[in-house]
Amino acid sequence: MDTKTGCGCGVLAFNVAFGGWLFDYCLWNIIGKNVPWYADLIAGLFCGQFALPCAVVVWILKLCGVDTPFVQAG
Repeated sequence: MDTKTGCGCGVLAFNVAFGGWLFDYCLWNIIGKNVPWYADLIAGLFCGQFALPCAVVVWILKLCGVDTPFVQAG
C-alpha cells in the first residue's frame, strides 16, 4: 500500500474544505450573499489559492473598521 496516495488525498480534502470556508468568508463580507455549502466546496477546489489572500485583505479591512458587506446593492 502506497501511503503517498493517502497523503495527497488528505491535502486535497484540506484544500477543498479550507478553501471553501475562505471563499464563503470572502463572499459574505464582500457582497453579503451566501451560496450552498457544496458550491463553497467547489469554489474552494478551484479558487482556494486566491481565497486566502482575499480573506487576509478582508480581515485587515474589517480590523480597520470598514463596514461589511463592502458592496451594497441599491
